[in-house]
Formats: sequence, structure tokens, C-alpha cells
Amino acid sequence: MPKKAFVEVAGKQVLVEEGKAVTVPYFSHSEEYKKLNVLSVFDENQIQFGAPYLSDINVEYSVEKEFKGRKILAFKFKKRKGYKKKIGYRPKFLVIKVNKIGG
Repeated sequence: MPKKAFVEVAGKQVLVEEGKAVTVPYFSHSEEYKKLNVLSVFDENQIQFGAPYLSDINVEYSVEKEFKGRKILAFKFKKRKGYKKKIGYRPKFLVIKVNKIGG
């Protein structure tokens, strides 16, 4: 069984596995920010938990693709005032492939 880890990406906790790709919210992924905060690591023999992060464990990843998600709409309305406003945005996402989880 390959190693798995819970990492924190853009304020969200994501389960990643060695050799697998996962879709995560967009974050700055330049070379100087190439470190993910690891919350816990486990395989079939042992489990390690951080308090809150594991500083000695590194997750090596590569960015496969950047894309925009579906449009999220918001509608503002005030009754009897003639005020209506429709706004929306498309959030960005990354597909990252985890190459290695280790310390």
C-alpha cells in the first residue's frame, strides 16, 4: 500500500496518495512556495500526526493542469426598492500529481 497523507492546501484539508493526481483549490505554486503543510502521514504499518504540522515530512508534487471551475452565481435583491444585482465568478483549481511522500 503506498503512503497517504493529509495536507493543507489553500485552507482546505486534502487526502493525497503517492502516484495519484488530485484536484485542489488554486494556490501559488512557484518554486519558492513548493512546500505543502502536512497534517498526518500513514501507511499500512504506522501513523504519524502533527501538532498541527509535521515539519520533517515533505510532499513532492508536480502541477499537471490549471483550470477554472463552474460559474458560481450570487443574486442580491431588496423588495420594493427596484434593486437587483446578479454577480458571479469562476474559481480556479489545480490538478497536482504527488510524486513522493517522505522525510
